[in-house]
Amino acid sequence: MALILGALLIHVIQRGPQLITEHADLFWGLIASFWVGNIMLVILNVPLIGIWVKFLKVPYRYLFPSALFFIAVGVYSTNNSLFQVGEVLVFGVIGAIFLALDFPVAPILLGFVLGPLVEENFRRSLLLSDGQLRVFFEHPISAVFMAASALLILLQVYFAARKAWRKRTNGDGQTALAGAGLDTATSREVKLTEGSPASSKT
Repeated sequence: MALILGALLIHVIQRGPQLITEHADLFWGLIASFWVGNIMLVILNVPLIGIWVKFLKVPYRYLFPSALFFIAVGVYSTNNSLFQVGEVLVFGVIGAIFLALDFPVAPILLGFVLGPLVEENFRRSLLLSDGQLRVFFEHPISAVFMAASALLILLQVYFAARKAWRKRTNGDGQTALAGAGLDTATSREVKLTEGSPASSKT
């Protein structure tokens, strides 16, 4: 859904209920594409499921360069522009960094789609209120949404901090247990050495 909203945003098409009336051909074409896509998936996946499973056995060192090659060819074939291929490479590196840092992709897409709408309405609200931010807290509906947003942010921070604290506590506990086990094993070895026949002879 986020990808569809992003495509509509790129083509400057107004989202909402008026999409059905103002762009009926696009709306019903999209619905028809869903039906055709599902039918094609059934036709392709059921008989060819054995082939798709074998694709999973392709080594990653071959699959990854092939995917990059086809992506570059597809991007270049649209406008015959190497600059756009570079853009895809840069955004791919940014996406890899986000994945390495455990950033979820869905909120980023939603931010890309909803960001311009939020900015436009935010500026409009400030113009109507002469730049006063309290307008977002004076009305009950907006105040409820602002409070819910703040609560969600605080809950995310709380859960992240609690998770980090638990990991640190478990790590310290495991280190202490490992140290205690090492001390116990060392003391046992000393006792065994003292009680051995060689030590009694000496």
